[in-house]
Amino acid sequence: MTDADGNKYKTVIIGDNCWMAENMKTTSGSDGSRINRYCYDDDQEKCLLYGGLYDWEAAMNVCPDGWVLPEESDWLELEKNLEMSDEDLAGIGWRESGEIGDRLKSENYCSHLDCNPSGFEAIMGGYRDLAGQYFGEDAFAYFWAVSESGPNAWSRHVRNDYSGIYRSTYEKEKAFSVRCLKENKK
Repeated sequence: MTDADGNKYKTVIIGDNCWMAENMKTTSGSDGSRINRYCYDDDQEKCLLYGGLYDWEAAMNVCPDGWVLPEESDWLELEKNLEMSDEDLAGIGWRESGEIGDRLKSENYCSHLDCNPSGFEAIMGGYRDLAGQYFGEDAFAYFWAVSESGPNAWSRHVRNDYSGIYRSTYEKEKAFSVRCLKENKK
C-alpha cells in the first residue's frame, strides 16, 4: 500500500480483511490536502519510528483510495478472528481472552515469549492529549475507528506490558495512530 506522500506500507491478512501492518505517517489526505499530523514530542524523527498521530478528523481523510479507516465492526471482526471470546467481544474496557493485545503487537513488545503475533505489528507510538501533551512512548498504542459514539469516537488501545486490548471511546481531538483497512467492495 502507498499513501498520498508516496510512503509504502506492509499489509497483513487477518481473517477475510487486509490491514496495514504499519502506522500511517503521511502529511497528505487522500484528496491531496494537508492534514494535521503530530509526531511524538513534536520530533519529526519519531514519525519515522512510530508513524504519525492524528486527531479523528484528520484520521477520517488519511487512508489512500481503496483503503478506509476501520469501523467499530471491523475491529470486532479482527478480534473475533484472533479468537476473542463472544463475551469479551461485547465488553467495554480491558478484554483479555485470546491475548489479543499480545497478538497485535510487534514481537518487540510481546509480554511473554510465546505471544503468537498476527502480523499486525502494533508499534507503541503513544498518543497526544487534548492539551497537546504526549504520553505513552514505547508503552501504549491507540488506534482510531471511524465509528462515533456521541461526541466521541471508538478506538482500541494496547499496552506493551499487558496482553489484553482496551475498547472505549475518546474525544476526537486526541491524536492516535491510524491503521487503514482495504476497502471491501460488496
